Amino acid sequence: MKGSFSESKDGATFPEISTDILEKIIQYFHYKQRWTNSREPVPEFAVAPEEALNLLMAANFLDC
Repeated sequence: MKGSFSESKDGATFPEISTDILEKIIQYFHYKQRWTNSREPVPEFAVAPEEALNLLMAANFLDC
């Protein structure tokens, strides 16, 4: 899944990553920022089993 992304003045696109998966990644970034260093119990970040493989492939592509 290694490839490239394109960047313009309007933003960046990742043709190798579907919109649904990219949205889930952004949700995780928000979740991570919200709960890092929290003293409250951290809720589970829900990932549907059918999304898991695509998320792993996207993380590999993004080198995360």
